[in-house]
Amino acid sequence: MKNIVLLLLTIVSFELSAQDITSGLVKEESMYQQEILKVSHVINNPELLDSLVQKAYRNSATIKTFDEAMELYDEEYLQKKRNWVSSFRLGVNLFSASTSLNQDDQSFTTYGVLPNVGLNLTIDPAQLVNRKSMMRQAENKKTQTFFQQEDQKQMLKVRILNLYYEYLAMLESILIRQHSLDARKQYLRVFEIDFKNGNRTLDELLVIQHQVYLAEESLMKGHVQSMKMKSEIEILLGER
Repeated sequence: MKNIVLLLLTIVSFELSAQDITSGLVKEESMYQQEILKVSHVINNPELLDSLVQKAYRNSATIKTFDEAMELYDEEYLQKKRNWVSSFRLGVNLFSASTSLNQDDQSFTTYGVLPNVGLNLTIDPAQLVNRKSMMRQAENKKTQTFFQQEDQKQMLKVRILNLYYEYLAMLESILIRQHSLDARKQYLRVFEIDFKNGNRTLDELLVIQHQVYLAEESLMKGHVQSMKMKSEIEILLGER
């Protein structure tokens, strides 16, 4: 009679534990299902994905460096365009004075308010001849930098898209691992009842316990990996 009571208590305890596990699993599954829907929406929405990629562009130090380089090449282009003028001087005199002698050999000075304008323009022939060539070189530098920036943008876009796909796959993998762990834990509890009733050996019980441990470890690694992927995406988008 005593053994029957203990068995009934064990069964009730098992049922309550199973309910707790199921409740926890539902909450975990709901959370990850929501995240899966969110990531799937980003992947399947080109406009939303492009807006996120644009955020990544604005947050990328490499992209900003290319922008700064192109501004420098614009300035270089303007310098080459007017480099053929070596010097340009303009002088203006508003007052004039002249001294002369009269018939009595007396000197007198005459002052006047007469404008006197001077202009000096020096041209470098070599710079003038090579002007178009140097302008073209500066323009080519800017064009090359522009295409390098576009390549970098494309690589960044591919990286973000791949991260989203990997993150989605990891979230789905976590759900599978969670279900696997839940099933193993329930099987372990049934196995423990059989072990207490003398129907299973200790070695068999240890094997099942080890399987549960491996499933827990796999789930934990999945959690960590998913958090790393999410953090990497947020860093690229400038959200942390």
